[in-house]
Amino acid sequence: MRNPPSLIFAKIPPIWPSATAPVSIKDAEALAMKNIKGIEKVSYRNLEPQSAVDITASITAAEAKYGALGINEIKTYRNVKSGNLMSATIDANQNRTLRINTAKLGDVSTLDATLSRNVATDWAVSRNIKELTDHEVGHFLQYKGMTFKDAIAQDKDLGRFKAFGDGISRYGQTHGSEGLSEAFVLVTRGDSVGPLVTKGLKVFMGVEL
Repeated sequence: MRNPPSLIFAKIPPIWPSATAPVSIKDAEALAMKNIKGIEKVSYRNLEPQSAVDITASITAAEAKYGALGINEIKTYRNVKSGNLMSATIDANQNRTLRINTAKLGDVSTLDATLSRNVATDWAVSRNIKELTDHEVGHFLQYKGMTFKDAIAQDKDLGRFKAFGDGISRYGQTHGSEGLSEAFVLVTRGDSVGPLVTKGLKVFMGVEL
């Protein structure tokens, strides 16, 4: 996500053996290591355990449908001044990392209020932490199997397609890549999108509706 302004938990199919089982961050990290394809390192430090489980659930659900996303690492950091909640990154060594800002996601009640405000003002479509993760999954799908150089070139190309965000969210209108990731949240939720976005999802992300 490209540094939006400061951006409830929807019920999702449980992937933990028991909904009442106590879950620690170490448990949640072990769950991610076991279930995310090809993951090499996971740190959910300073997240609430259920938030960590929900992030893993979003990723594993996407991988069950679209195959391995190629994520090498999940890590947290804290930056109070940044508007970023999460970001999907790829570097010159082809490492793909999901970065989570615990200054924004560490407190669930604050996050819920922020997401509700974003939805109410049409800034973004994500209503909960799972959908925030779905947005970043959309970015991972956009450069799935690509080299760093190719991913940069595609991102530049997508900059010309701000119309992908029309009618979806104001954040989606800032860049074609963001428009498609916002649209991916909607289609994953079960909502419909227009023909232009449907084509974009297929061409740039391999998502067929």
